[in-house]
Amino acid sequence: MSVQTDTRPSPTKPLSTSTAGVVLAAPLLLLAAELTSPREPADLSDAGYVGFLVGNADRLTAAWAIGIAASAALATAYVVVVGRLRGRGSVVGRIAGVLGILGGASLAAHQGASLAALDVAMKDSSLVGAVAAIGDGRSAMVPMPFVIIGLNLAIILLAVATTRAGWTPWWVIVAAVLAFLGDWSPTNYNTVIHAAFATVVYGMIAARLRSGQPAA
Repeated sequence: MSVQTDTRPSPTKPLSTSTAGVVLAAPLLLLAAELTSPREPADLSDAGYVGFLVGNADRLTAAWAIGIAASAALATAYVVVVGRLRGRGSVVGRIAGVLGILGGASLAAHQGASLAALDVAMKDSSLVGAVAAIGDGRSAMVPMPFVIIGLNLAIILLAVATTRAGWTPWWVIVAAVLAFLGDWSPTNYNTVIHAAFATVVYGMIAARLRSGQPAA
């Protein structure tokens, strides 16, 4: 007796406005955090980095606080979207969900370490070595591979999953790849580029789930 795999399209019962809003809020919060954050000059010395932190304390605090909220929203968005996938795209979607949640949690950890470095710099700007140890140390750097790899791969896999499920058109995959490439671009606005394209991807997914309509 053969076992058949369910390949029917995933159910697209419309999400509530608030739930779809959470999916859209995730990249918007990430974009807001990146636009709020001042761009760090290249090749700063340790003393220069301390001066940068102290001189931009309010904007950095706001940006990292928004980033922590974005991390929670990202993890929630992956749970919401992946939880609705059935049949085609579900396996890829689950992988995307694991990577996305890991990336979101790691992003929050990195933001927390950055806030700790800012606290030390504001308390005593002469503690250059201590600030550098936090900003460039294990607490800030260990989460970064999970942020970069997790979130970048997750958005591509999520786009593939929702397209295979018939929720989104093919060009959403292109937007996800552009988000990936943007994050690796050699500019000081790489994270802004990533967040902008991520907003397109999540926005389309949220719109389809809210309407309950398949891709055109």
